[in-house]
Amino acid sequence: MSAAQPVKTPAPSYAPMVQTRMMQARPFAMLMGVYGENYRRFRKLLGDPRKTPPSALSTGLDGVRLHLVKLETHRYTDVFGLSYRFSELEPGSQDPFAFVRLYHDAKLAEATHCEPGDRLQQLYAAKSPYFELIEHRWRMNLFINRWLEYLLDQGHGPLTFKRANSEPWRGPTYEPAEVED
Repeated sequence: MSAAQPVKTPAPSYAPMVQTRMMQARPFAMLMGVYGENYRRFRKLLGDPRKTPPSALSTGLDGVRLHLVKLETHRYTDVFGLSYRFSELEPGSQDPFAFVRLYHDAKLAEATHCEPGDRLQQLYAAKSPYFELIEHRWRMNLFINRWLEYLLDQGHGPLTFKRANSEPWRGPTYEPAEVED
């Protein structure tokens, strides 16, 4: 006698919807984890962001200057611009830059815009396509996460930044979002 074959029951019609939501929720939760790690690294880089001067420079072990600019300050958030000055050592190369919004109450740091530049693009190129918006957020925030780690490894930190009164910001123009405090 042959064994009875298991009966396959059709999946309920809502299964694809649940599966899609689960796939989207997991990456979103993981992305929030990256935001949390970015916040920890940014705080390690700056110390207390509220005490950071409006414009500051730091030179790390690699000899490249890091320019930090405070672009916005609100009750629960700050926005900073970061630019690494490779072009000072390698004329003609594109400097990497990023705009990073710190959410102090949630302890999150989100890269809102970034360009890895010529040199870092080769090191941290994105590898796979994803949902359009989430993919874009992933790429920007993984980039800033790796860059912050690199900056810390190069010796940048709260004590290495010096006020930069006359140093112009070389990144793009920052367009502040309308935020209510």
